[in-house]
Amino acid sequence: FEPPPPPPPTYTNRGSQDTDGVEATLRYEFSPAASVFLGATWLNGTPADLPYLPDASYVAGLSGGWGPLRYSLDAEYRSSMYVLSRGRASTAANTEQVGASFLLNGRLFYTLPPDFGRSSEVFVALDNLTNAEYEYRPGYPMPGTSVLVGVNLRF
Repeated sequence: FEPPPPPPPTYTNRGSQDTDGVEATLRYEFSPAASVFLGATWLNGTPADLPYLPDASYVAGLSGGWGPLRYSLDAEYRSSMYVLSRGRASTAANTEQVGASFLLNGRLFYTLPPDFGRSSEVFVALDNLTNAEYEYRPGYPMPGTSVLVGVNLRF
């Protein structure tokens, strides 16, 4: 944005960027009570230091259950990536990076009888089961293992 004079203000293009990538997902249902999914994303950005654009990320998950007791488990790996704002000029460089991370999360839930509402449940969710140290911005660490207990009531 170039302020006046002369009026009116104008926009000036100071560079360009391009992102190419591919994503693949696979889901398989062993039975109505058990399924697995896998996913992968590969990205290539130009310039190479575009923020929040990891080269690769992979996800996997498993879910199933027995009667009213159900479970889900998911894992995510994200490669290192540049972060924060990048100057818009073609000669600007982004030097802030965060490292790769691996997260494992789980959830156990129990479906309540219909008297409590349609598909209502109580659950325990465990995030970052491996207590991995990671961050999405330098100097701001994400939480370690955390537990969430709750009730979902649906009417």
